Amino acid sequence: MRRRTLFVIVALLLLLVSAWIADRELKARRHPGLLAFMGQVLRNYPASFAIEPELLEIEVDDHELQQLEEVVEKARERGVIIQEGDRYVKADLVHDGSAFKARIRIKGKLSDHVEGSKWSFRVIARKEGGFMGMKRFSLQHPGTRNYLYEWFYQQLSRGEGLIALKYGFCKVRFNGQDLGVYAYEEHFGEELLEHARRPEGPIVRFDPSLYWVHRLSNLEGIRFDEPYGEEAASVLDAYRTGSVLKDSTT
Repeated sequence: MRRRTLFVIVALLLLLVSAWIADRELKARRHPGLLAFMGQVLRNYPASFAIEPELLEIEVDDHELQQLEEVVEKARERGVIIQEGDRYVKADLVHDGSAFKARIRIKGKLSDHVEGSKWSFRVIARKEGGFMGMKRFSLQHPGTRNYLYEWFYQQLSRGEGLIALKYGFCKVRFNGQDLGVYAYEEHFGEELLEHARRPEGPIVRFDPSLYWVHRLSNLEGIRFDEPYGEEAASVLDAYRTGSVLKDSTT
């Protein structure tokens, strides 16, 4: 009996100490504290079951599907997705009762974008307003963007007045197969600047081509010096360079 009582007392003390430490850590991060945190959990967790993500349906015919499958198989064999042969194919999309045309291709570089049946797609919507206000966007397994971390980062960026991508979650049905929840991510382009209320102009980046040549060469047993694939070796480029060069106003 004494041993059981002592065990209960020690357990309660450990629980109180753990609660005190947790409360202190939360307040150090500018959170109201443990009680407020537990209240949020008790309110939000049951409410989460009532949330139904937007549904996006994608249909491609057999010929287009075969092209996508060929890209997927090659990517799985090599461990990396290469642009060669990764062409856009025609697709029919349905969202919120509205059907529209689009072009899609396999998106990404590493093979995590083609694991199982949940492939990543780059989409160009042939519709005014696109999907959720996006004409160019990506669909991918949330794990390729670290689940909620990317969503949280975009929210923080937007809150600080920085340019932030439209990023969220939707359900995807591909050729009648329910693929579950995907992360959608706005691509860099004119619409991004419009949404962010920024003037029209080129969006500059470090060209990642050398990095991926270096990565692919390593997979094939060809070794280069490490600096070859680093950002410092990259040239400055713009997204959609071809369109930028054709535009006399930029």
